[in-house]
Amino acid sequence: MIREYLRDAATSLIAILIGFLVGAIILQVAGYDPLYIYGSLINSAFGNYYVTLNTLTAMMPIMFTGAAATLMFKSALFFIGMEGQLYIGSITAFLVGHLLQLPAGLHAIIAFLAGGLGGLLWGLVPGYLRARFGVNETVTAIMLNWIAIHFTDYITQYAFADPKATIARTYKILPTAVIPKISPEVPLSWGFVVAVIATILTGYLLYNTVIGYEIRVVGLNPHVARVAKISIESTYLRVFLISGFLAGLAGATMVLGVFNSIVYRFSPGYGWDGITAALIARNNPYMIIPASLFLAVLRSGSIGMMVGAGVSNEMILVIQGVILISAAVPEAYILLARYVKARR
Repeated sequence: MIREYLRDAATSLIAILIGFLVGAIILQVAGYDPLYIYGSLINSAFGNYYVTLNTLTAMMPIMFTGAAATLMFKSALFFIGMEGQLYIGSITAFLVGHLLQLPAGLHAIIAFLAGGLGGLLWGLVPGYLRARFGVNETVTAIMLNWIAIHFTDYITQYAFADPKATIARTYKILPTAVIPKISPEVPLSWGFVVAVIATILTGYLLYNTVIGYEIRVVGLNPHVARVAKISIESTYLRVFLISGFLAGLAGATMVLGVFNSIVYRFSPGYGWDGITAALIARNNPYMIIPASLFLAVLRSGSIGMMVGAGVSNEMILVIQGVILISAAVPEAYILLARYVKARR
């Protein structure tokens, strides 16, 4: 198994390097110095203590949504609804954190779990439709994503909008619901530690439990799963619920540990980043952590590329797209083939 992990890591690393090489060629043709641009990228992500913390903070939701996407892809479900589950999780975490009065510590834990429960319930809809009626999960995910995003907009701008705020956001959660920082010297939310643990537990679930074994068998060959008397429908529903819970925790982490409220469109696409992280990690939960770091660097470093190096936003998006496509294509091809095979 270790040899398999090393092979997957090497494949992803080579794909990423190819992406950076192609990006460098594009930058050179466009009249930029690739070494200087990439140097600005790294400096903006790790140049000092504060930008490093920002990069690690961006990792938190990606680790949660990456673990959620890995579970989906391992079962050959091409579900892309993590962004919507993230937003619903932020709403339920906010409501518990703002409306309930509980002791400090306990309040934060319950609000955090409420965020996961919100994502779980949101995943119940496409999960039931897929397991009971065979409704395509990709189609329902697209619709539910936008419903969740616009409902969050309503919560942010109308239902719980803070009239005194200078930006579009809700009222603050109660101080007792705030996820504390690791220490005064390390002003990083404990949500980061929980996210790391969640990815490790996802790996343990997949490779060391009966449920994980059933998920992998169903994903590899549903016909064999039926012969082995594994309920495909029940397995699908479990995957949707567990994955939804993880994605909901991503939204809860940002509300309780970063913003202390719901900020309008606070997610720049963390749900989609989680899908990309799973592809880069080749659906290996233990590789989600470095894959999330890589994506967080691209997000944090893009500001330095634009401000420090004078690269246009459009060119930054082109370079990011080239790098991400190169990194994700190997696993995406395998998933697509498995997805088609599972539906025959």
